[in-house]
Amino acid sequence: MTQAEQEVIPSGLLPPDMMPKSLSQSLPFRTARELSALTPEHPHWIVENLLAAGAITELDAKVKVGKTTFILSMIAAQLRGEPFLGLATQATPILYLTEERVTSFKDVLGRMSLSDEDQLHILSWTDVVGESWPVVVPQVVKYAKDIGAAMLVVDTLGRWAGLNDDSENSAGAAMEAMGPLEIAAAQGLAVLIARHDRKSGGELGDSGRGSSAFSGVSDIVLSLRRMGKNDHQSRRVLQGIGRFDGIPEQLVVEWSNGQYVALGDSLNVEHQETRRRLLEVLPGLDKAPGLILDALVEKTGAKRSTLQRALEGLEQEGRIAKHNGAGQTRRGNGYTLARQGNDVPIIDNGLGHSPFPNVF
Repeated sequence: MTQAEQEVIPSGLLPPDMMPKSLSQSLPFRTARELSALTPEHPHWIVENLLAAGAITELDAKVKVGKTTFILSMIAAQLRGEPFLGLATQATPILYLTEERVTSFKDVLGRMSLSDEDQLHILSWTDVVGESWPVVVPQVVKYAKDIGAAMLVVDTLGRWAGLNDDSENSAGAAMEAMGPLEIAAAQGLAVLIARHDRKSGGELGDSGRGSSAFSGVSDIVLSLRRMGKNDHQSRRVLQGIGRFDGIPEQLVVEWSNGQYVALGDSLNVEHQETRRRLLEVLPGLDKAPGLILDALVEKTGAKRSTLQRALEGLEQEGRIAKHNGAGQTRRGNGYTLARQGNDVPIIDNGLGHSPFPNVF
């Protein structure tokens, strides 16, 4: 076979004796046993259940929900050697690629009490305008090795990789944006990328703007969302899926005293919040038969199923009383507090005021 004939045949169809030596001798095949020996049984967590060495974590959220604040709150905990949301962290130098101007990000750091940190290394997108993403990332990885950094933050990937609305929808463009970061993760870095949610929302793992190829490459996908319109504005729901065990499925977090703190599983927090609201709106025993379920739905904004569960629990605890045949139309039972209205102490339990101590 002539050289010209070989060139038109895909290399995979060439017989072994005709395959180019550079190709046949350089492919690093491993047996399944060898591969298993190289793969650790458990990830090396930089932030427990959220960020792992050698892995990519994607954080999706709508604009102005607080992605940057959430990330910097996590970084602050790491640099102080403290847990984040009750999860263990590893102190390490951190590289942060921000899309903000230097002057703007300086103000952000001040608000987060990070102005004096010398282990947080920041690169602004405005300082490398014109440089291509595949050129920037290898330089970032080299810098990380030089200073011993184990973590890289890209906020936001769309800005740094030069993606627009059209290119974000392209699987090819997504792979080009993620490719350099896969190489960075292969070098042992824990990579965290921030991305905007699509306006229409979507299911976890497919809510990020543009192609689903982004999430397909990521090892962990996190979503940060506001709670319902009737809930505290300082609270967010953190959802997660991924290739590792232990990733939080539904965690309610709250911005409190300059940091994010975990309140617990979203269903449990919703239940506790409904109990608090009920005890705020229910009249005292002297106002029997009190309020029926329809009225409580309107006053609390809670779901009927959640309200019924909370009412049953509070009644069993003796904290509320049920009265048969409430209302002129007798559309159900009425509820009041189990004590007189003017005999109910008000306490501050940290989540709001409640008529009873130890409600939660």
